[in-house]
Amino acid sequence: VRSSYFDGTDLAVLIGHPVESDVYIGGRYPWQGNEMHNVGLGVLDDFHSGGKLIVGQNAMTDVHWWGALVANGEHPTEVKIIKNDVHAFDTADGFGVFDFGPVDFGAPMIEPTIGWNRIAIEDTPFTGMAVIGTDGRIVGNKITGSSFAGIVIDGIGFFDESAGEPVVIYPSSGWHVAKNWFPDYDFELADIFLTEFTEANTVECAWWGHVAVDLGVDNELIGCEEVLPMTQADTMSNIRPSLDKARPMKWGAHD
Repeated sequence: VRSSYFDGTDLAVLIGHPVESDVYIGGRYPWQGNEMHNVGLGVLDDFHSGGKLIVGQNAMTDVHWWGALVANGEHPTEVKIIKNDVHAFDTADGFGVFDFGPVDFGAPMIEPTIGWNRIAIEDTPFTGMAVIGTDGRIVGNKITGSSFAGIVIDGIGFFDESAGEPVVIYPSSGWHVAKNWFPDYDFELADIFLTEFTEANTVECAWWGHVAVDLGVDNELIGCEEVLPMTQADTMSNIRPSLDKARPMKWGAHD
């Protein structure tokens, strides 16, 4: 799908249950990309199973929900979200990659790269991008605006309110986050946030002064200004609504 124009629709492009297929949304060059204006969700890949998905060189303006959201499938799928321009507001996130393969199939099913995108996210309680339950690369993205956080890495689990502690089902591990840029960014929590459901990820801040909050285990932060929230319980009570917003219902909020 390339060189198309979408305006005023809830969902611009839906990719539903392709098996062992290579799908390209956009183009190799900017003039081949799609324009998506005033859309609820730009691209939704629902259960892509095997093959490759590339979302590249698209212009997504006035996005209300997600620029692109990718869910997991039954077989490993290579996913690249690269060189897109996104302007998101209202209740929007820029991008999301949610992989529940470790629970459903015993291993991650998405092999993602989110790179060299320009994301402007304005006055939203959510994030520039959120990834759950897989590993991959987040590199070279520029995120501006105001929101809850710039980049959020989360795993699979829930916060047990009665016990006052997190219950980890599967931690996200192996992410490499590097060379991302946050100019003129007004974050509520941090530029980069790793939840308590993360383990053994590497985060390289583009320069000292980028703020990272790390609640996980054995994550390596390089060149970041690390801060801690007041209490983990208070932080998670605010974070869970943001992260649960777009999860499939089976992994929504837990009581």
